[in-house]
Amino acid sequence: MKKLFTIIVIIGIIGAVLVIIKPGKKDTLPPLGGGGRCGDGICGPVEASDHNICPIDCLERIDKEDGPKPTDDSDKKGKDSDTDIIKSSNKDLPFGILTSFYPPKRSGSGERPTEYKWEASSNDNPAFTTALDIGIGWERASHPVLDWAFVQKNAQDIIGKNYDWSVSDNYIKKVPASLNLVITLNVGDSRLKTGTWQFPNPQLKTEYVNFVKAAVERYDGDGINDMSGLKSPVKYWQFENEPVSHINRSGDKPQPNYDWEGFSELMKITYESVKSADSSAKVLAAGTADAGPQRQNILDNFWLPLIGNLNGKYVDIFDIHWFSRWQDSYAFYNQFKSKMNQSGFSQTPIWMTENGSSSKDGEDVQAKDLVKRMVYPFSYGVKKVFWAWGLVEGWPPFKCDSMFDYTGLIYDGACSPDEGYGVKKLGYFTYKKLVETLSGSDFDNIQKIQESGGVYVYKFPRQGKDVWVMWNENSSSKQITLSDIDSASVIITEAIPKYKKGKDVTDY
Repeated sequence: MKKLFTIIVIIGIIGAVLVIIKPGKKDTLPPLGGGGRCGDGICGPVEASDHNICPIDCLERIDKEDGPKPTDDSDKKGKDSDTDIIKSSNKDLPFGILTSFYPPKRSGSGERPTEYKWEASSNDNPAFTTALDIGIGWERASHPVLDWAFVQKNAQDIIGKNYDWSVSDNYIKKVPASLNLVITLNVGDSRLKTGTWQFPNPQLKTEYVNFVKAAVERYDGDGINDMSGLKSPVKYWQFENEPVSHINRSGDKPQPNYDWEGFSELMKITYESVKSADSSAKVLAAGTADAGPQRQNILDNFWLPLIGNLNGKYVDIFDIHWFSRWQDSYAFYNQFKSKMNQSGFSQTPIWMTENGSSSKDGEDVQAKDLVKRMVYPFSYGVKKVFWAWGLVEGWPPFKCDSMFDYTGLIYDGACSPDEGYGVKKLGYFTYKKLVETLSGSDFDNIQKIQESGGVYVYKFPRQGKDVWVMWNENSSSKQITLSDIDSASVIITEAIPKYKKGKDVTDY
């Protein structure tokens, strides 16, 4: 059989390209009786006699015989598009955002209103419409959706067993059924012994357990004591966030909280409390902080002993946060995963619910980085990846001095350079293109084709219409050869729209 191959040239520092094959490997499709070959674009006599032989060549005829098709936008994104998108349910996709809530424009530089009514922007009506436009399947709600101190504000509330769910209700009721929710349960430093993860007395521990059970019961969607208007039941609960960053302020100099033993006990009682209220729920451990130079110290003195102490119990999912160079994330993951394997967690998945970069150096720089950040973790075993921080820019207290003031995919109208509130960045359209193109892929069987010489190539199996995502880190162009693929059967498209700014995008 004649050897088939496709040669692709990736321009230096272009960012990334997507190669979509249709209908599949050409050499698995033999010539058809009566002439022609499946995939040649011609609906020949043999193919016309049975549309199942090669439906890709007979789409027009099938459409005519099956009658008129709907004309809504969802159908236009189907089989006839230039990227041959295979649509999956949003909820099945492993892409998310922390957070995809779209707030109205702030009137000043102050923090969010203390009443936390979670009124969405007029640009996002109903709420989370923009998140669904990108195509993500996961929303991880941000602080303070379920802080214990927002539900029971003081000792009187705790003693009287009074629960005020208004803050969390206002948020969760807006989340549509087509988005999965990850909600973080926060104890609050003020209710723990200073510098530890330990309660000062058994009574407070008991009341915390009652709070967790009540919260899970309210939002689990089982019809018992549920919040009125619940559309997306919460089935994923995270205990705390970046626990080492909870600072011990008892001394002269703030110190990280390395009380892994206390945290291990809290992880246990939180896990048991969640499961007692909803046995089908999943519990995520708090995310690891990407603390730059302190990263290894935090890993050695908190996470590795914590994982060993938990010994395969009380965690359904681990979570890694990453904002350093995308290519350095595997080394951290590997240390983390190795300890998990030694401690009874070999089958426990790892997610990455915070992963992002700033647009301060240019929208195109962020967009190129986004592709790599959202693809690379899948290649080594991460199961879900969330962009962070935020669909929309803005990091409390909004002083424009944090990278997180610039990581959002939509401008917030503050912090120069800024194109104006509500203007979508290049990264917005890049994320949307990536999600659309990889929809329908088998994310459990991604193949590493190349990770050398500054060239990265990954194959995403996708129902016979596989996708290769590739990028070139070199300043010069590089040639890539994909074997067993006829060049006539592929579509090559740039992952980043050919614009410098999102405001100019007319066709992503």
